[in-house]
Amino acid sequence: MKKKAYGKINLSLRVYDKREDGYHNIESLITLVDIYDEMKFKKAAETKVFVKKAKIKNNIVNKTIELIREKYNLSESVEVKIKKRIPIGAGLGGGSSNAACTINAMDELYDLKMTSGEKRELATKLGMDVAFFLENDTCLVSERGEVTNPTINPYIGYYCLLLFSDFSVSTREIYEAYVVPAVHLENDLEASYEATNTLLYREIQNIKKDLVALKASKALMSGSGPTVYGLFEKKKDAKKARRLLKKKYHRTPLITKIIKNN
Repeated sequence: MKKKAYGKINLSLRVYDKREDGYHNIESLITLVDIYDEMKFKKAAETKVFVKKAKIKNNIVNKTIELIREKYNLSESVEVKIKKRIPIGAGLGGGSSNAACTINAMDELYDLKMTSGEKRELATKLGMDVAFFLENDTCLVSERGEVTNPTINPYIGYYCLLLFSDFSVSTREIYEAYVVPAVHLENDLEASYEATNTLLYREIQNIKKDLVALKASKALMSGSGPTVYGLFEKKKDAKKARRLLKKKYHRTPLITKIIKNN
């Protein structure tokens, strides 16, 4: 069984108070982008997860499999092969997307007939973006991220220029450094970079300014970062921006698209 685990960007991210469970309450508008990990699943006697061209510890896919095996009393398991295209630690939700695909794949492979409520229950134990990837479409998410409401996305079909950082950033560390601001930003977590990594914060701000100057309709850091994106209505403008930013920042930006549920 083959599945595509798509990435996401946050069109906005408001972060509020820290909850008793250690998470923060959030409000975020999240949408899919046409960059994905390829995942292959098959039944197996024991759990095996292979990740091509990536070093990952404590893979969320392993955790997902074991949660499902325990909940549904499965004596068998699955073998999973993952070809990573979504950069790790980039704020694009690659791990959460992999987890959502694993839930759906095991449901189909073992004919578990999971309800949407059962899938959401699993999602809350795995990470705050997993519920969004179960919806697999533009959503306004709230609370920890487990409350999802599908909504209209004015940027469907826009070209998304992704500029990845040389740094991989821990989502946990970014949230731990977060202090609720007096005035909220389009992405509140940028404030964590200002407090913990001044050089990276300045780079994020400079890239955003450059994208807007190059005709991006919107420029923002995605999620916990440090990936920055620009949305372009015309592909030629996205290509021009890619060429100029590649020269300036000595890395290769990726052009993809904002997509609807496939």
